[in-house]
Order: sequence, then C-alpha cells, then structure tokens
Amino acid sequence: MVLLINTAERNKIELGICKVNNFKKYFKETNRQSEELLLFVDEVLNKENIHLSELSSIFVCQGPGSYTGTRVGVTVANSLAWSLNIPVLGYPADKLDMEIVKKHKVKRFEKSVLPLY
Repeated sequence: MVLLINTAERNKIELGICKVNNFKKYFKETNRQSEELLLFVDEVLNKENIHLSELSSIFVCQGPGSYTGTRVGVTVANSLAWSLNIPVLGYPADKLDMEIVKKHKVKRFEKSVLPLY
C-alpha cells in the first residue's frame, strides 16, 4: 500500500491511498497544514482500515508550490518513511504517474526527499 502526500497548494492537503488496483484521493481545505497534516493522515488511514505498518512506501510532492506547505509535506513524508523503514519518493507537482507508483522497486528507506522551490 502506498501513501501519497501533496501539500504544495497553500490552503489544501491532498492525500492518496494506492492499493493493488485501487486509488482513492482525499482532500482537506485548511489554513493550518502544519497542524493538521498528521491528523488528516491518521483520519484517512483509519477510514480505509489501514495501519501504518501496512504502508510499503510514501510518495510526496516536492513542489514547486507553497514554500511552507511543501516543507511540511516533505518533512512528514521523510519522518514517517524513516521511522517505518520504507522508501520515500518525491515527485514534482502535477507530474505524478500512477504507473511509476506501481512499478517502484525500492524496499526500504534509503535517502530523504528534498523540496523543490
């Protein structure tokens, strides 16, 4: 299972859950991304009956986008991936191809993703 995080837009959090042949997106309008991102991740995972340990990787939007929003998303993605020892992979805004998500081969945390400004 793959978690996708996008906080590049100033007032929105976008999360995605990619299961074998199923992809769902969740959106939250907020002016407090840094305070609400982890709570929203928890809410979405609970709604989908997914435990953090079931995640196989995390994809995160690196930007460009909101300076603070991008840093928040990348930091949360890197922290979760490191603590779960799963790969974190970055993608530029509006360049996510679901085939890339399905075909990635990395099995564990190797390096952090950096934001693009």
